[in-house]
Amino acid sequence: MSEDPHSPDKAPEASRTEPSRSRNSQDTAEPRALVYAIFSKITSSPFDTQQDQLEAVFSEQSAKVLEEVQPQLPFDVEFTTLGQRIREVADRNLEGLSREYSSLFEVGNEGPAAPLRAELIRVNASKMKEEIVRFYDFFSYDLKDDISWSPDHIAVLLEFMQVLCMKEAAAETDEERESFARAQLDFLDRHIVSWLPITITRLIEQKHEGFYTHVMTKLWEFLEQDRIWNGDTMPRVEQES
Repeated sequence: MSEDPHSPDKAPEASRTEPSRSRNSQDTAEPRALVYAIFSKITSSPFDTQQDQLEAVFSEQSAKVLEEVQPQLPFDVEFTTLGQRIREVADRNLEGLSREYSSLFEVGNEGPAAPLRAELIRVNASKMKEEIVRFYDFFSYDLKDDISWSPDHIAVLLEFMQVLCMKEAAAETDEERESFARAQLDFLDRHIVSWLPITITRLIEQKHEGFYTHVMTKLWEFLEQDRIWNGDTMPRVEQES
């Protein structure tokens, strides 16, 4: 965890499992990328998402894909309940989803109850945002115009992790694979798991039991498992003597 003084005394903890497979990029990177992509979509602001795209994210197909990718992951995370929650959202008016998102993540007399942007939590926000943008530039990740003002929003951070996973899967050399794998672990450590537990803790403290609380706690479980697995399976390219 980060040494950020704003970190909660007790961050949510995910159960730890041993990696079930070695790091074969062709087998492990793409399923992980797909999970990152889905979490990026469902944590995006419904106000900034077109109606047809919103309906595509919260759909039977989206839930089914999430459930089908579960056994392909190199560690154990259960997505069945999340799939059911997505189906429930798809079956009801999406306006309720927008109200829940707004009340939790966007409004409040002293700021959002549970911010989804790191700069609203971290004391060194400006410096870290600059570092995030340097990551994006180095790995040729282009911020869309409508989100360029918030490069540290969790949906953007997760999409970038998706990009790194896909680059690892497409890498042609061991050196490239190691570079993308190390970038994943470094970015995950420095710019996601260093602050996200604060948001989740605030949701838990409010005893909010809605859709997004389940999403965020399940996201945290996935991220912790992915961080552990990344560290345990980091490829090592031997240097020439």
